[in-house]
Amino acid sequence: VRQTSYQVAFLPDLLPFEADAARTEDAESAKVLHESLKRVYEASGIPVVIVPVGTIEERVDFILASL
Repeated sequence: VRQTSYQVAFLPDLLPFEADAARTEDAESAKVLHESLKRVYEASGIPVVIVPVGTIEERVDFILASL
């Protein structure tokens, strides 16, 4: 992360947790990973914008409006 020149990181908010065969983590692990990603970006001086839960179109619109 430090060797890049990101101006902002868009981090999608967590969706409601649903266990399935493809998931390797539980709900608590997913939260820990999400917070870890946020902390790493912020510690690197990269502002983090949390993208709220919504449809794909709503998330895209949110990101585009935030640019």
